[in-house]
Amino acid sequence: MAASFSIVFLCNWQPPNEHECRICEFILAIAKHHFHNNITDEAALKAQLLAECGHISNSDDQTTCKKIVNNNIDKIFADLKAGDRDGQTCVDIHYCTPAELTRSTGAPSQEVRAHR
Repeated sequence: MAASFSIVFLCNWQPPNEHECRICEFILAIAKHHFHNNITDEAALKAQLLAECGHISNSDDQTTCKKIVNNNIDKIFADLKAGDRDGQTCVDIHYCTPAELTRSTGAPSQEVRAHR
């Protein structure tokens, strides 16, 4: 039974895609900004990040952004408190690969950038 589950899991696994990686990096950049500007409570940071997700113009990207925040706020917050390792958080939560991080410019792409 366990062997069949492992095979199914491996067959359904998909590597992270570059667009979702950029959304994750966007979230981390905003999280760092708010964390370093006195939002040091996990619940307050989550609320702020979800509000920022709502400013993304594409609804699919908004959904992805909110999913990343809701499913990973504990890891995001813990890494910020520990001094995040240059995007390693997005690799750890499986939204980026190390290769994608080396290609990153650090700035969110036009389609991910929040509209104000």
